[in-house]
Amino acid sequence: MLSMLPHRVGLPSVVFFDASNLHEFTDLQWLTEGLRGSRSVVMREEALRMFFVYPCRNHTLISFMGMYADPEQESPDWTQNATLEEVRAKFHDFHPKFLRILDLSPRTPILKWQMRYLPALPTWIRARAALLGDAAHATLPSLGQGAAMAIEDAAVLGCLLPLGTTREDVPARLEAYQELRKERGDFVRAGSVSQAAVPLKRGLYIRSREMQVRMIDYDALDVAKEYFAAHFS
Repeated sequence: MLSMLPHRVGLPSVVFFDASNLHEFTDLQWLTEGLRGSRSVVMREEALRMFFVYPCRNHTLISFMGMYADPEQESPDWTQNATLEEVRAKFHDFHPKFLRILDLSPRTPILKWQMRYLPALPTWIRARAALLGDAAHATLPSLGQGAAMAIEDAAVLGCLLPLGTTREDVPARLEAYQELRKERGDFVRAGSVSQAAVPLKRGLYIRSREMQVRMIDYDALDVAKEYFAAHFS
């Protein structure tokens, strides 16, 4: 994918490549050797340019995202298709072993869309209504935490609003939801932006064990259960 910051941060271009014959590409060993999982290739320069790739469907497909700063901030198009030639041109000075991935066979069109940065909201709740997921804390894909955060939000709401919750209970339960979730949601949202927009912070999540622990080892449901028992049981 090709992407940008509003507040557009960049343009991402995304495509799935056929990985069934990946073993034939000896110069793509950087995709398969070492620890399993995603790979990122980041150019250390002021303007954002990076590859983010990971295997899926039992290693039969490679998900590829190429991200670069968007020079056309006022473009009205949110989504459009890109070509391999366009992607190659944007990353022409990347090492050949990384560009080699573009020689795999595309299984899908190359989708290009704007990535937009949204500021922190002052509140996620009003009366008996609440926001969750990207509506509350839209993140960029630089941390890979967007869907996970939405699931955490939903789990906490489910815990705080069990069967038997009355209409009168809802406002206080949503206040609790915001207390439990907003700081974490805003932290992840801000982190996803800084790792895309601040050169020295690009790839920080991969390097920082402290950040990984804060993201992954947190159990939102356990925290919500403890809070519910202490305040509403």
